[in-house]
Amino acid sequence: MTAPKPQKLASVVCAVDDNLLDGAAWYRSLSAQTLPAEAYEVIISDSSHTTTHGEEFERCRQQPGFRGNIRYHRTERGGRALALNRAIDIASADLIIFIGDDCQIEPDFVETHIRFHETHPAIEAVGVGLALFPPELRTPFSDWLEKSGQLFGVPFDPAMTTIAANFFYVANASLKRKLLDRAGRFDERFAGHAWDDFELGERLSAAGMHSELLTEATVWHMHRIDLRERQRAMRIAGAAAKVYAEIHPGDHPWLATAKSKFTRPSLRAVRDLFRMRLGGDRAAAKLWWVNRLDTGFAAGYQAATSSENKKAGR
Repeated sequence: MTAPKPQKLASVVCAVDDNLLDGAAWYRSLSAQTLPAEAYEVIISDSSHTTTHGEEFERCRQQPGFRGNIRYHRTERGGRALALNRAIDIASADLIIFIGDDCQIEPDFVETHIRFHETHPAIEAVGVGLALFPPELRTPFSDWLEKSGQLFGVPFDPAMTTIAANFFYVANASLKRKLLDRAGRFDERFAGHAWDDFELGERLSAAGMHSELLTEATVWHMHRIDLRERQRAMRIAGAAAKVYAEIHPGDHPWLATAKSKFTRPSLRAVRDLFRMRLGGDRAAAKLWWVNRLDTGFAAGYQAATSSENKKAGR
């Protein structure tokens, strides 16, 4: 009689959307963990069908030392919520670790998340690690995004020691399947890579979630970001905010920005741009950045609203 295979201690799940800066290094970081391969699995879920992750996976899996516990799973087309739900469907462990597709992990990453849950057995305990830009990708703009909270919803800083108990994101976090079952899966009405984890985080919080910061599980955010790229991301976030407002109607504090007419930069914003470029004025730069990101957010929200009205014949 064949002995049953031991259950995995953790399932690492990742929804892919962006192309990798260094695919070999990213896949190597997933494979070269301190745990034996049979102790954990990695499920890479692709619902976007627009990235090079699949090709990179095929190249990397041929390299010596690449572990067979990493799987690339191509799903039907959809958003990040769909991709993560499909990954969770086939995950075999009771502990789910979320990692971003642009986050490179350290060798003890998986072990650190497992150890946290071994010492925090409550169903409601959630481990959250930071995602920080490496030195070679740091710019004044990326520093501001990270430390202002514009990037992930809360300010990130290498020196921080705590995180809000109700904070959750899918770039670097772990939770028990029982808590996820209690709160429900990701809402697949979110068509992009934005707000789906925020919305789930609210339901997790209502289900009793208590997040704790795992500074030793910090990952490197391997993403080259500039203002134009971030404006595109904010358009996606604006469209996702429209979906969120339909799921959770209410007088949300961001609605004023979402409904604002930012078709052109204001005179103040243009003035701030000139001050930034001519004199290196950092305060002016921040005002300009806020204006441009708010413009992208409003454009995405209003485009989603217009599309919805057309479909409804309004």
